Amino acid sequence: MKSTNFILTGTSRNCSGGASPYGWLSCEETEEDGHGYVFLCDPFASSLKAPHQLSSLGRFSHEAAAFDPATGVTYLTEDKNKGAIYRHVPDAQHSPFAEGDLQALKVRDIAEFDLSSGKTLGDHFDVEWVPIDDPSATTMPTRKQARELGAARFSRGEGAFFAGGSAYFCSTNGGPTERGQVYRLDIGVSGQNDRLTLIAQADKEDALDRPDNITVAPWGDVFVAEDGKSPNGIFLIRPDGKAIQVARNAVNSGDSEVTGICFSPDGKWLFLNIQWEGLTVAVTGPFENLSTAV
Repeated sequence: MKSTNFILTGTSRNCSGGASPYGWLSCEETEEDGHGYVFLCDPFASSLKAPHQLSSLGRFSHEAAAFDPATGVTYLTEDKNKGAIYRHVPDAQHSPFAEGDLQALKVRDIAEFDLSSGKTLGDHFDVEWVPIDDPSATTMPTRKQARELGAARFSRGEGAFFAGGSAYFCSTNGGPTERGQVYRLDIGVSGQNDRLTLIAQADKEDALDRPDNITVAPWGDVFVAEDGKSPNGIFLIRPDGKAIQVARNAVNSGDSEVTGICFSPDGKWLFLNIQWEGLTVAVTGPFENLSTAV
């Protein structure tokens, strides 16, 4: 590690967030007065800067943000039961966090579709987006606005990541055992609809336990970190939907969540945090071979 620095203060319950070419997006997981926003941070700032609040991205219980560099669209998760998935479409692609439209995901032609239960691995749905007229929630909570417009329901949207023309989301309490689902949203091109596909879910008690953070390796493999019963682990999601544990947190505490998983650009290093101990860990190894070795 070369250095560490303090880049944001004055916010509340900052959660997963997400990376963008313009800086780090820090998300407030709260709806308390004056909070519930996304903030743009300069990770290379030499001193603490005034918070840069991105009001256009909405006010709700934010968890994570996934930025599409090709369009400037930001995809946002909401850590609430019966929450929604949102996107922010900027008025100008070169200024992606200024003025724009906040929209909620809706399964095409079906109002308030519940994506957290009764779904089978590989199920897919064409989606559309409904406009949130009051993204600052001054007259009505953002989630309620989404629901009244027929937005689809997720059970605690948490981690989000964008890679290869798709956005990936974790629904931490979704699925038949309420122990988690992972969805992939393929972005439509040439007038095609966006399509949502269920790529993993916990079907039995000894499987995946509440996926939270998510990342996609440079070669395309999906990895998730658990926030369930200790010991929590890191899982690889294979193309067939099978979740394979590749690491386990040996810190035996209910608070020892694994967070912040991400790869170096060359894919040789996996970085992660252990929440209870306040540790940041770097791990190297033949990660690219895991999907065929297990």
